[in-house]
Amino acid sequence: MNLPKDFPELDELKEKMNARTEPEIDMQLRVIGVNVAEDTLKIDNKIPIVHNRKVVLYLKEPFAVQKFGNPKYHIRHCEKIVEMQEKGDYDRFFASTRMDGNFYLKLPTSKELSLEKLVLCGYCLNELKFQYGAGIFPKNPEDFPLEDWFEPFFEYSSEAWKARSRGCRERANWTCQVCRINLESDPYLLHVHHKWGTRYNDPEDLIALCIGCHSKQPGGGHQMLRFYPDYQEFMTKYGEQWKLITN
Repeated sequence: MNLPKDFPELDELKEKMNARTEPEIDMQLRVIGVNVAEDTLKIDNKIPIVHNRKVVLYLKEPFAVQKFGNPKYHIRHCEKIVEMQEKGDYDRFFASTRMDGNFYLKLPTSKELSLEKLVLCGYCLNELKFQYGAGIFPKNPEDFPLEDWFEPFFEYSSEAWKARSRGCRERANWTCQVCRINLESDPYLLHVHHKWGTRYNDPEDLIALCIGCHSKQPGGGHQMLRFYPDYQEFMTKYGEQWKLITN
């Protein structure tokens, strides 16, 4: 299947972002999606990762698989994804980081891709509720806040987040909860990580991590932290100790 030659939305995003400031793969994931091959898909704590980015999976030609019902998007390696995996059908999927719930599909009535609204897979939502508790999730899949699933877009400048961040680090005694390096003298090098990657900020969802351990978390662009000046400072001050502990 050939993609349409013109994607005005992608061209507009390139112009706004400037191709030098964002990798091409990020723009593709954010707009049109990319094909998924089984050897490029990683699963971390049931979360699909493609090109080291946490992604949404969806069938690019859903109506060719009628028994799967109405088109859905998936944020977990749920039983429906496993069923497709067992049949060797990963090549049916696209991966995307779109947050508006609209994804490009190949409809039976058109030769081109069409932007269509999808809702979260019910199996994915039920698995989240089982693992983390039903109280913090919406009742219906169509109400799932997809934009919250992608951690980098959280409003970290808000006073509410600053208070929760400080509370998390204080409870950890300003110590990384993975490598156990104490950063009380350099508190800005101790980050707060959402364990399952959304804006839900209940204390049990947050963990204090040094910038080094934070950069090793899968998906969500965490590896980009390695290009931050704070990371270089952390490595200068604590790198030798950190590497001995984590390697």
